[in-house]
Amino acid sequence: MAEEYISDDYVFAATPSGGVGPYTYLWDFDGQGTSTDPNPEWSWGIDDVGLRIVTLTITDSRGCEVTAVLEMLIIEAPDLDPLSADFTIDIDGQGSSGTSEAQALGMTLTPTVLGGSGSVTYAWTVWNENDNPVYVSTDPIPYFPPDTPNSCVGQVTLVVTDTVTLEEVTVGPYSWDWNCV
Repeated sequence: MAEEYISDDYVFAATPSGGVGPYTYLWDFDGQGTSTDPNPEWSWGIDDVGLRIVTLTITDSRGCEVTAVLEMLIIEAPDLDPLSADFTIDIDGQGSSGTSEAQALGMTLTPTVLGGSGSVTYAWTVWNENDNPVYVSTDPIPYFPPDTPNSCVGQVTLVVTDTVTLEEVTVGPYSWDWNCV
């Protein structure tokens, strides 16, 4: 069964092994066009919805050929709301109001993500007062244990990436200064 792809621009790549180089390439995009580039770009638009066959024939310098076939089921790109994100910081159950004891407590970061396809990845970074990353996480709701930032001053950034549309949103940096004594 063919794998689903949304109508979009694609870059195809050929990586031959064996035979004797140099190689020649012939890509056929379902009879709609061809390319002799080893890594061609091709677009499947809304009018191309359905099963599309991409064929690659590689010929080595001795005339030996090998052919590979890719079946692509082109589907209409979903009409999605733009991706947006934000997050809240909870200092071990005390909410977002940090105290002088906050350095000794842990932090839980809770994202709110709207729009997009609903399938996202997270990349959290906590920075110290010298702008050095001191903790990174890809967990949806990370917990940073006590003294993780090891500082009374710092900031946190979240990057959310939609795994379907590849749209990316950066939230932050949000800074804190806990006035530690």
